[in-house]
Amino acid sequence: MKDIKWKEKYNKDLKNIFWEELDDKKLEYLEDAFNCIEKLWWRNFDKIKKPIKYIMISEAPLYWEKFQYFYNTKTIFKSFFRFTDIVDVFDKKEKKGDNIIKDKEFVIETLNENWFVILDLFPFAFNKNDTWEINYNKISKINIKKLFELSYEIVLKEKLETILENWNKPIFFFRYKRLKDKLGLELLEKLKIQLSDIKEDDIKCVSFR
Repeated sequence: MKDIKWKEKYNKDLKNIFWEELDDKKLEYLEDAFNCIEKLWWRNFDKIKKPIKYIMISEAPLYWEKFQYFYNTKTIFKSFFRFTDIVDVFDKKEKKGDNIIKDKEFVIETLNENWFVILDLFPFAFNKNDTWEINYNKISKINIKKLFELSYEIVLKEKLETILENWNKPIFFFRYKRLKDKLGLELLEKLKIQLSDIKEDDIKCVSFR
């Protein structure tokens, strides 16, 4: 498991984008969330059957009270991905149980067994409670692209290289169409570094929201 930790440099990088909107308290929260999320992501990545065949692109980790992150098996589902989604994606016939936590463990195990990884474009867990002035729906087009370049430098490049090191024909798809509309071309340019023949139409969407 890789040990990726927050660096002091990221505070300055983020302040260069958001100026006075980020104070020390918000940066402290972002650092704590980042360290926890990266640890959980890489820990789960080690459990995924290789080579990775399916890469679902999401925006950023849902993370606030009680460490509500998808790859945290000790927390319940959020709207991002639920038990019913695993039934739809993999045509699973198992019945949903009475224990929500066990249901989530089943979902993650099923994804892992089917060469499936969820990849966030951004490692910054902005939310209405901890960074109320900053959320992904309100960030300007200019700043979202700056943030994407920073994210690529910090975590995305290494994750993509690790995912693709043993497989050059994975299936990419966005969780939501609005995310593809927002950053699809930017991601495509990064993917072409390793997958020269990939085209925009090769990256589909799960939902058309």
